Amino acid sequence: MIDRDKYYYDYSATSRDQLNRAIKHLENFDINSEVSCLFYAALELRFGIEARLFEYIDATCNSLQINSSEIKEYVATKLLKRLISADEYADKKATLKITSEETHSPTILKYTPVTKELAKMHGQLGEMLHYKFFRNNPNWILKVEISGKEGKTLMYYRKFLNEVVDELKEATRGSLLSHPKFTKIVEKIIDEEADEREMLL
Repeated sequence: MIDRDKYYYDYSATSRDQLNRAIKHLENFDINSEVSCLFYAALELRFGIEARLFEYIDATCNSLQINSSEIKEYVATKLLKRLISADEYADKKATLKITSEETHSPTILKYTPVTKELAKMHGQLGEMLHYKFFRNNPNWILKVEISGKEGKTLMYYRKFLNEVVDELKEATRGSLLSHPKFTKIVEKIIDEEADEREMLL
């Protein structure tokens, strides 16, 4: 048996784990005024948005039997456009209810998309991840919420990060990685192609 601690780092790169780490960093900022935690949270949230998009892209590409590793973009707005071009339902919420014939108990599955607003927030998070942040916001150090000609303070960005957390929580709430309508369409196409192949044999 492989000793995982010896050969592997203990770090999960899923969208939900990155969201959870961001929340912990924000709690540390709030409790201990640990400024670095605000920037760590911004990084984890930016990773989390990309991760969720790629989780959807991977599922969509798998359905279409396309290799998603060829996708080189990292800007969320471009990734979302690419996802929607492959699956026109990718930005629409959906709920799938499956009822057991034996127990009659329903199972509810949800598809919760990355919204255009959340994709835009990905770009805004990037503003916090360059040294120029401090030059653009000379009053960043003040413990009040200010935004204007003299830039923004950390408290302004703290409020913004809360909004990103709420949006990413919603995007990661669902258990489906592709829209059920799209999945049904792809399954139908694959079944039709299989039927055609059988007819040719």
